[in-house]
Amino acid sequence: MENRSAIWIFTVLLVLACLYQLSFNFFSSRFEDQAAAFAIEASEADSLNTMTAEERTRKFLIDSAGSQAYPVLGHSYREVKDQELNLGLDLQGGMSVTLEVSVPELVENLSAKSKFPAFTATMAQAREAQTSSNDDFITLFANAWANNKVAGEEKLPKIFINRDYTEKFQTAKTDDDVIEILRVEAESAIDNTENILRQRIDRFGVSQPNIQRQSSTGRILVELAGVDNPDRIIKLIKETAELEFWPVFENTEIVGGKAAFQYLEQLDSVVAKYKDPSAFTAELFTTDSIPALDLSTNEPLKDADGNDSVSVTRTIDGDIYTRRYPIASYSGNYGSNGQGIPRSSVLFRVTSEGKDRISEVLNTKDSGGRLFSSSIIPENILLRWDAKPSVSDTGTEFYSLYALNDVSRREKSELNGGTITNAIQTFDQYGGVEVSMQMNSEG
Repeated sequence: MENRSAIWIFTVLLVLACLYQLSFNFFSSRFEDQAAAFAIEASEADSLNTMTAEERTRKFLIDSAGSQAYPVLGHSYREVKDQELNLGLDLQGGMSVTLEVSVPELVENLSAKSKFPAFTATMAQAREAQTSSNDDFITLFANAWANNKVAGEEKLPKIFINRDYTEKFQTAKTDDDVIEILRVEAESAIDNTENILRQRIDRFGVSQPNIQRQSSTGRILVELAGVDNPDRIIKLIKETAELEFWPVFENTEIVGGKAAFQYLEQLDSVVAKYKDPSAFTAELFTTDSIPALDLSTNEPLKDADGNDSVSVTRTIDGDIYTRRYPIASYSGNYGSNGQGIPRSSVLFRVTSEGKDRISEVLNTKDSGGRLFSSSIIPENILLRWDAKPSVSDTGTEFYSLYALNDVSRREKSELNGGTITNAIQTFDQYGGVEVSMQMNSEG
């Protein structure tokens, strides 16, 4: 009898534990359903916004990650997603992607694309051996070099100590030293790639991703359960991060007869008239008339005919103003002739909502499929947002808009990260972080 009671107690506790664990899935799903319903309502209420319901849902979930989703225990949506059961690809569906870091290309770049016959022959043999061997590429390269090097002639230090990467290999005296440095560089490249993948996937908000690095091959396996937008995930994962250096126009600097912010004023009006012409037939101002008072007697003032004088006040209709001037209504700090605008490389700073609405204006196309911005803003001005927002003392995120000087007029920077041969983090005299860079002859 006692054994049966113990079994019943154990069974009840096990059921409660299972229900508790499953409750995270329940509240997570409920929160996502509420987000989807909110997105549909918002899309119907704001027909001018080009975001789809799915995009709104994802944005709402990302923005509300800290909101309460488990009402009893007070867990946030992020915490609920972290603790819910991972159903895996078999039960939940999703996608699996394998990526590979190109170690051969890394070796070629570090050699400054050397044309030494022994080196090119070694690279060709190592690439061929890689197709049928489980060894890592650096090991295959070392074996191939041992077969191709000519005694008394080319040595690896001579090849890799070049004008671009002298510092990386300055301690290398022998072939083995170079091989060891190449191995460290390859491991570092794979580690960095794995870290970047994790950061990108975390930013997308995928719950419990499975990221596994396959030893010796340089491949990284990524399994993402429950994703509903695989195309966007693939684009995010394959996206190449490239460091570029651009000159910047100041906000009041004259380009083609106007300051950059004045082109935005013009674009603001043109796009609004195209998308919402009714906003320009509606009254922008509301007028109120109140009796003018004699301040000494507090009695209404009289005009020459003995009638009460009136004071007329005009008030801007905020909704109409936002529809007419979407950029101005969100940026708030640019105006005609640049009055009151401090000289800066930043055109203006806006909240996340303002960034989304202004981006819509910048990306609006006419009936022929041509961007309005391309016909108004000069070709040598490229408008770009901060990659990451700055955060105020109150926790509000702000994005800055910059006007880049596209000297090439082909959206191509004059200088990129390919000219950097070494970079280290240092600190200035006040303890602030600085980056010290070394560049090749082109940089």
